[in-house]
Amino acid sequence: MWEQLDFLWGPIILMIVTGSSAYVLNFFKSKKNEISENKKNIDSLHRDIKQIKRLLLIMAKITDKEVDKLHPGTETNFEELVQDLLSKDILGSKP
Repeated sequence: MWEQLDFLWGPIILMIVTGSSAYVLNFFKSKKNEISENKKNIDSLHRDIKQIKRLLLIMAKITDKEVDKLHPGTETNFEELVQDLLSKDILGSKP
């Protein structure tokens, strides 16, 4: 009986190898898609962070001017914040 089934071993092994290969390729394809989607999300976050930092810079300057108008003798640290933002290249390109 086993002699009659000998001709099936080749196709059975071929089906197992093909199925396993398809599974492995599909796994890595899905991981590649996940990485691509994560990259898009990270780029979007970088843009949002850059906009928030610009807004912080603008708000710090406006607040410093208004504090100087209302309370001329008051010392604020907004100028220091602005200098830190500009000197550390926080508003520059992403790392």
